[in-house]
This record gives sequence, structure tokens and C-alpha cells, in this order.
Amino acid sequence: MDKAIKQYFDAEIKEKTKLCNGWKETWLLTLSNDQKVVFRAYKSYTEQFEREKFFYETVNSSIGKKCPHVYAVDGTCRFYDKSFQLSEYLPGKTLRQCLQHEFDESQKKSAYYQLGALAAQINQIEIAPQHPYVSEREPWEIYFADKLLRVQLERIVPAGLVTSDEVDRLCQRMKSKKAEKTRSFLHRDIRPDNIIYNNGQLFVIDAETCEFGDPLNELARINLEWTYWEMYDVLLSGYKSVSNITMDGELFGLYQLESLAELLDMHYNHGCMNALTPGFLNRFNGLKDSILYHTEMK
Repeated sequence: MDKAIKQYFDAEIKEKTKLCNGWKETWLLTLSNDQKVVFRAYKSYTEQFEREKFFYETVNSSIGKKCPHVYAVDGTCRFYDKSFQLSEYLPGKTLRQCLQHEFDESQKKSAYYQLGALAAQINQIEIAPQHPYVSEREPWEIYFADKLLRVQLERIVPAGLVTSDEVDRLCQRMKSKKAEKTRSFLHRDIRPDNIIYNNGQLFVIDAETCEFGDPLNELARINLEWTYWEMYDVLLSGYKSVSNITMDGELFGLYQLESLAELLDMHYNHGCMNALTPGFLNRFNGLKDSILYHTEMK
């Protein structure tokens, strides 16, 4: 870490604080020139960090400063034993802290509405069709089915949560769909922990799982997250104030199955079970059965 800071900032580390950030190693560093930077590292994560850098730069240039600036991405392992990213530190508190401990009802409504509008603004940005992120892949529906939905579903087959046959059928259903937009910027992890609040402004961080596809995918994932919070209707109103998105119920459900399978993989295969696990499983089974067996969601 010291070598990385010396290489990219020609400075020393004066103070460092380890931050909680999922699987990634994350540190807040104060440098000898008093600049604060965020150091994030994870195995061979160079591609994800580079994609996130592109996402941040494009969002900031398109709708104004809403994401941190990325100073460097390095996967050479010359200055650290993992791929790492050095980015700007955004002052403020996470939206989770504010919602749980500081905001009154009026402030919550304002934040939810503002966040919905911000998500829609990001989803209004489209990647150029010739960019390698989309020009070198299959059409969005096939890409999502094979590279995202199938990957997540197959991880929970050994736990007995879905059969291989059901995985194949769900992916075929996805491939039969036609999304209205397929090149929109998608953060895909908009939740209270990944939003920074500072002086009435919201900023988004942790976009390494971003994609470029259907905005309905963003809303489907947000809907799952805010089901366990509150005021989703206010957030949705904020979103629709910017973009009146077309809803496709089955496509929405397929997008949620991918997200739920990701959660269930963490809960059943990585020891993250908690009080929400039965709710996630019930929602997963209800969506799966409604799509494959035409049963009603409970």
C-alpha cells in the first residue's frame, strides 16, 4: 500500500482507517500532504475497477458531480499484491446512517425522492453502441441470461434452491424477452450503504458491478432493496419525475431472480444467513413459480 501511494501521489501514508466494504479490502488514507484518498483492493479485480472508473467519469461529465474521481487502477501487482483502485474520498455520511439515526419523516421523503430522480438521471445516460462493453457482447437479453442470470442461478443449484432444468428454462424465458432500452448506464447496487449524503446532496459509490443495459433491471434491484426499507413509492415517484419507464412484469421478475439468487448464494453458501433469509427465499420461489408454472405470487 505504501509503495502504491508513493508511486501515484509521491507521498507517505500519515493515517489509515479500515472500512467495511463487503469482500473488498478498503482503507481511508490520509496522506502526508493531508489529502484523503480511498484505497480498494481485491484479487484480480482490474476489469471491474476499470469499468467503475468509466462509469464514474461518464456520469460526472453527463449530469454533474455525483461520483468520486478515480485517480488510478492498477492490476500489475508491482506496488501491491492485489488489483487496486485509488479514488477520491467523498465527505459525508452514508444514507443508511442518516435514515436510521438522523432524518425525520420530511427529510426521509426528500432523500428518497432525490435518490429516485438521481437513479433515473443515471439510467438516462446511454453508452455508445461502438463501445467494447456493448459492441463485443451478445444482445442485452442474451447477455443477461447467460452471463448474469445463469451464473447466479447455478450457484444455488447445489443448495437445492433451484434445479438445473429450471435454470435452463428461466434463461430461455429471458432470451425470449425484448427490452425497450439496452444501453443505459446501470449502477445495479443502489442501496443506503452505497449512497453518500452531504449538505443535502446525494452521491453514489461502489459501482464496480455496473452494467449497460435495461433501466428496468436497475428498478428491479432497487425495488428489492427498498422492500426492506420504506417509502419505495416516494423513491419511484422521484424516478418517474425524470423517466416514465415502461413496465414488463415478467422481465421485472427475471431481473429480480438474478438479484435474489445473488443474495441466496451469500446466505446459503457463504454463511450470511439472517432474519431476512426466509423472506428472500419466499420471494425467489414465488417469482420462479409465477414465471415457470404460472402460479400467483404469494
